[in-house]
Amino acid sequence: MNLTIQVENYVSPFAAQLPKIATQDLIYVEKFEEDAYGHWVFGGDANSLVDKVNSRSLTLQAGATIQPEYGENYVRLSAAKGQSLQSGLLDSAVTDYTVSGVVMPEDVALMVLLGNLGSNDVGLGAGLFTSENKVYVTARTGVSSVDAGLALDMSKPAFISMSVNKTTGVVNIVAMQNGATFENTATGAQVEAAAPISVGNSRFTISAAYNTLKNKYYEAIIHDKALSIAEMKAMADRAKIRQANRGLTF
Repeated sequence: MNLTIQVENYVSPFAAQLPKIATQDLIYVEKFEEDAYGHWVFGGDANSLVDKVNSRSLTLQAGATIQPEYGENYVRLSAAKGQSLQSGLLDSAVTDYTVSGVVMPEDVALMVLLGNLGSNDVGLGAGLFTSENKVYVTARTGVSSVDAGLALDMSKPAFISMSVNKTTGVVNIVAMQNGATFENTATGAQVEAAAPISVGNSRFTISAAYNTLKNKYYEAIIHDKALSIAEMKAMADRAKIRQANRGLTF
């Protein structure tokens, strides 16, 4: 038995003399974000709530009444407040952070998808949300509803990411879908929520109609540092390749 390793973007000077390997015989080895606080690739069952780089677990928010649903390559969460999967990282524990994911909102209504954004009744925090086919970031109190510029295709997932630097006030947003990447930056005062950075809607109050709405999450990544726009876009490219090898195109 021979073991062959494929190196990206490298062509051997002896390629003509080497044996040829059929594409269908290649086994893809997944690459994860090794510098992340946690990188979760969802699917199958609750075992996918343990991250791939540091074995950190997401836990269902205390008091949640709607259980996560698992598909082959996703977890489906209620869009209602208090039904999130929470990390062990509080925004008050770090001076900056980044949260990202491959997500498919299932409705054009306002969907808080990642972070710990609170509405007016609880305030503070930051988060990524979609509404009426657009992707936004809000970081209270100084950055409000900054649009990434993407016209969201509701028929497929998208990569979305925000980085928050509480020292400089800089907030970055990146979104990728259908082969195009969008970005935006805003600056404003931020006040931490002292709440976990979460997958789903942990703190944003919405109407009772949201009790029946849900969203699909294919992966989520949390960094305990603020990534640059270039780093976020590179991460989007890697997520696209990773998900393509899991049978998902976005």
